[in-house]
Amino acid sequence: MNSIAPNTTPGASTGTVSFAPVSTVTTATQTDPIPRFAAVTPPSDCTELNDCGASFFPVLQATARNPLQVTAAAGSGQVAAGTIQVGNTGGGVLGWTATINYTTGSGWASVSPAFGLDNGLIIPFVNPSSLQPGTYQATVLITGGPLGSTISIPLTLTVTAPVSSVIIKSITDSADFRQAAVVPGSFASVWGSHLGGQTVSVTFNNIAAELLFTGPQQINLRIPAALAGQTSAQMVVTADGVSSAPFTVQLTAVAPAIFTPGVLNQDNTINSTSNPAAMGSVLQIFGTGMPDSGGSFTVMVPNHANLTPIYAGAAPGIPGMQQVNVALPSDLQGATVNLTICVMGTANQQSCSLPEAVAVKP
Repeated sequence: MNSIAPNTTPGASTGTVSFAPVSTVTTATQTDPIPRFAAVTPPSDCTELNDCGASFFPVLQATARNPLQVTAAAGSGQVAAGTIQVGNTGGGVLGWTATINYTTGSGWASVSPAFGLDNGLIIPFVNPSSLQPGTYQATVLITGGPLGSTISIPLTLTVTAPVSSVIIKSITDSADFRQAAVVPGSFASVWGSHLGGQTVSVTFNNIAAELLFTGPQQINLRIPAALAGQTSAQMVVTADGVSSAPFTVQLTAVAPAIFTPGVLNQDNTINSTSNPAAMGSVLQIFGTGMPDSGGSFTVMVPNHANLTPIYAGAAPGIPGMQQVNVALPSDLQGATVNLTICVMGTANQQSCSLPEAVAVKP
């Protein structure tokens, strides 16, 4: 090695040192005459130098402020797992490194920063994006000091089932949007978030529904008629391959609901305040949630509680929609009247629609 003469200005000296390969031979032979190197950790020489416990040596210290434990859903992104405080409780300058030793799986954790001097703050990160649900364990190893002291801190990641971004909030009929039990074969609207997509499907007890409209917050559909007779069903919305959690839908035999606008005058024009129906004329009322045939229908208007429809049943050419034709009494008062359709359901119980305002004229 080059040397630097004493009492000179500061300078630098360079050189190289080479070592023979590590040897495990303990006895000299013709091919291993001098067993010089062994793969062992060198013992401390402090007893020889008389500096055991000297305060000028760096001393590694590392503690986690809280247990490094994280719970995250499968498919979610990277998240911090806590913090580790690193310090030097001795003298000199402490260089340290931080690494991950995996017990379960691999590649799902990292640390930042991975090295430093003296005091520092390490943030471990976990990433469950490619992991299946389960518990994953690892150890954060912080190494530093003149003898390579190592401190181990456990790291645990619990991966839960993925959380669907497709969320169902409610289901109503598609006519008056009343939140109540819906009828197999009738029109209904599903409300929620992230319901839209390039490919959308809705199933009830694994039976596909006919979709009429799909949007981010609303789906209009026809409930499968094959569910007739059942009292509930599990509904699942799938948008672009992502499925919602099952949503329990209450079913019933009849639940009349009138569309708005859903009343036509006798001349097939839409009833409105600017186009009222004449007294004694026939109204055509369109709704859903009623029997296509064989039901016991009545229509109620003020002072007339049991008007008998001229026709009540399926609306021609529109599965899921029903039509009720009824003649208006000639003694109605006022410019508008509230009209209600009632249908006899199971167990001899009557179910009625919400009132629908109808414009009338003398």
